Amino acid sequence: MDKYPEELMEALTRVVPKELHEKLKITNWGFIDELCGDEGYFTRVENEYRNNIRQLKDLQNERFKKGDNTDYINRIMNTYRDKSNINYLSDRNILPKYGFPVDVVSLDILNNDISAKEIEISRDLKMAISEFAPGSSVVANGKVWTSYSINQESNKGWPTFDYAICDKCKKIHTHVSDISSKKADSKIESFCECGEELKIRKFIKPEFGFSTNVDTPKATGDNKPKKYYASRVTFEDFEKLDIYQEKEVIQDTIYIYGYEVSYKYAPMGRLLLVNSAFNNMGFRVCKYCGYATADMPNKENKFKHKNKFGNACPSEYAYNVDLGHQFNTDVLKIDLPILGDSNDILWYSLLYAIIEGACDEFDIVRNDINGCLYYNNLTVSKPSLIIFDEAAGGAGHVRKISTNLKNVLEKAYKRVSNCDCGEETSCYGCLRNYNNQIFHEKLQRGVVKDYLQKLIK
Repeated sequence: MDKYPEELMEALTRVVPKELHEKLKITNWGFIDELCGDEGYFTRVENEYRNNIRQLKDLQNERFKKGDNTDYINRIMNTYRDKSNINYLSDRNILPKYGFPVDVVSLDILNNDISAKEIEISRDLKMAISEFAPGSSVVANGKVWTSYSINQESNKGWPTFDYAICDKCKKIHTHVSDISSKKADSKIESFCECGEELKIRKFIKPEFGFSTNVDTPKATGDNKPKKYYASRVTFEDFEKLDIYQEKEVIQDTIYIYGYEVSYKYAPMGRLLLVNSAFNNMGFRVCKYCGYATADMPNKENKFKHKNKFGNACPSEYAYNVDLGHQFNTDVLKIDLPILGDSNDILWYSLLYAIIEGACDEFDIVRNDINGCLYYNNLTVSKPSLIIFDEAAGGAGHVRKISTNLKNVLEKAYKRVSNCDCGEETSCYGCLRNYNNQIFHEKLQRGVVKDYLQKLIK
């Protein structure tokens, strides 16, 4: 591509919509630097591969000097070397795999088990920060593989942010940071605009993926694989739109039997997903080798550990961080009236009833849309309902909801009215879903039934 072939440019300008040429740096060949420059995708993947091989060779030489067997290290290196370029580049999101995945990361299997060569496990980062978090396990080829460390690149660090979510108004505050910086040095103000004191935490984006260690995996048994559930998704705000995206915004206020219902659809809403491990304690992470654990420190508060290749790490210092991911997608914000009590039980139950109603109305796969509550300084007691497409960049589902909101509300009412579970609770037939497990105790179909009966009947 360094010769700028004319036939390639002709193909690109023909296939790529004209309005995207400047944004994607097509006509000036700027996209080449996005791939192969110092910060390019190809360069990142190459550095990651070479770094893994180098560490394995260092460990191999160390074991050889001690007279230890190094066969298994050779096998691990062969796992890397024997993987086809197409598979490796697909795993690293350079070549498309099942469409055009964005923010896809892998759980690298570092083991001499013959089946390890056949295993390729990848997830969208929204799922990976939970399913691949260190200490979590996944089942593949009849074995339980446990995540051990967060991958790094030799000359780069994890993107790190100070962040705080206001307890009162739920506003999100974020600022670029460094993993070793102190809270006292954070650029985030100590108090929110609403007057509430902020609890500043830190999250890293594990964009290079995760790894097991070289230990022998356990066989599958009766116990479910361990998983650190990600905390709730939080809506930050609508992003600034370009002139093309502005044309897609749908915003209106409608009246349903005299009640005011406002909504806004936009193609670029920004959301934050954070995994704070058990009891909101976060992970202890080694900046040197990437080892991480959610276990509490021992009495001596020492952090002795081995890296993923089985070698003792020279660092014994742990940094306390969460795992986080910010992403953009299509978002629909709905503001409904207060028709009685206003509490989290009502609004969470109503949110998931509307999501289920939308799936029923448009035959949407449930995992393709999700939602959260969005508070603001002015109306703390009445949150907005946020519904968003799970697909990176949006898939058009929530746009359809915005143009048929009344029908969706009627389908939501039908779902909570026709279920046989107790009205003071909920079940997988009405409001519950695998992805909203952390809210199951709050979901009650009866409060939604009563609310929607007032609104649409």
